[in-house]
Amino acid sequence: MAEPGDAVGLEVQPVLGEASSAVLFGLLMDIYRQEVAFEEDPFRSLPFFATALGLIGTLLGYAGTQLPTWHRLSAQCGGNAHKLLSVSQLSCAGGIWLTVACLGSVLICSLTSLYQLSLATRTKGYRRIGPESNLVDATRALHLYHQTNGLRDSELDTAVVLDMRSQLLDKLAETIAHNREITLRRIRSRSRALAFLLWSLFFALAGIISLLTSTKLGNFQASP
Repeated sequence: MAEPGDAVGLEVQPVLGEASSAVLFGLLMDIYRQEVAFEEDPFRSLPFFATALGLIGTLLGYAGTQLPTWHRLSAQCGGNAHKLLSVSQLSCAGGIWLTVACLGSVLICSLTSLYQLSLATRTKGYRRIGPESNLVDATRALHLYHQTNGLRDSELDTAVVLDMRSQLLDKLAETIAHNREITLRRIRSRSRALAFLLWSLFFALAGIISLLTSTKLGNFQASP
């Protein structure tokens, strides 16, 4: 936005007509409001992420109560708890190791999802039109500039409106471009957060299925 002393530089920029500038101004204002509204949009998805992570935590807690202890697992596979399991013992406990691998993947995916979500909810860098005092000063400077050039009454008011709208168009276009770059980064981060969250749910369900299969069909007993 031009400062009061910058009004003399208006002769360099051609002023758009009233009809065309009104169309552009309305369009850019709508886009500007959309970009500003999206600043708060990622926060609206936080309840969904919280619910999904709560479900994942519940599944992890259930798995923790059902996994056999190391001594029980080694004993049931005919091994020694103080030694590494042999190849045959690893084959015996394959379902349990698959469950452990899935649960480890759940933790990695969940933490990655939280990290990406933290990037998506950062609002630093967004710009706003203003400050308001500059807008008022610039309008007064334009009024004085055109009044000095001999314009009066409705002609003066029309010239000030056109010039002010022209300056706002430039400022809106610049602000929208800046905010959109941040918005696109946040959209990508939220998409990654959702993808990792879904993978976390997938691994959690796969781990539970593997655990249930091993404990029910593999004659393993849950930890007491």
